[in-house]
Amino acid sequence: MGTKSMKPITQPQLRKIYAEAREAGFSNDDLHDILYRVNGKESLKDLLMSEAAILIDALVKFNSGDDDRPGMMTDKQKWLLTDYQCKLGWTDAQMRGFIKKYAHVDFMQWLTKEGASKIIEAVKNIYTKQMKVEVSGNVK
Repeated sequence: MGTKSMKPITQPQLRKIYAEAREAGFSNDDLHDILYRVNGKESLKDLLMSEAAILIDALVKFNSGDDDRPGMMTDKQKWLLTDYQCKLGWTDAQMRGFIKKYAHVDFMQWLTKEGASKIIEAVKNIYTKQMKVEVSGNVK
């Protein structure tokens, strides 16, 4: 018969994935972005048990907040900044320039937790405004 890795995702694995995503503060869209990046799949129901385990491990690691740099940006903050960078279509140089201009540091990894929070809010606002413009069809 099939090996363990060929069996489909289980209900307990699905519940664990949703619980970890909720704990991280991820929206459903965020979770599916992570799913695609980690497993290359569009739907959680398409995962095999072994693939679900990889996704769960990634989410648990993300939520554990391995804080080896006290006071500095967390992995979650870094992920959010990188995600907004992708959504906005910004290059690394553009993101670096934005961070330098508004946080006064040369590299993303030098951001403090507070600085990263401010930059996240700023890029989130830019993204929200961009989405409103695209929906309304107005260019201001």
